[in-house]
Amino acid sequence: MMGNEKIKKRICVIIPQKEHERLSRMAGETGRTAAGYLRWLLNRHFRELDKGGQEE
Repeated sequence: MMGNEKIKKRICVIIPQKEHERLSRMAGETGRTAAGYLRWLLNRHFRELDKGGQEE
């Protein structure tokens, strides 16, 4: 692997219709797709964990 190339993995998540509608609405409000918004949320959560902002 060279330079800035990143290995990408795909996951599949099944969520109830109600949550999918909410996710899609929130994504649209930010100009993202549902998948893009989910990635953004996950990255934000990881950053908070790295800062010690949340404990599980």
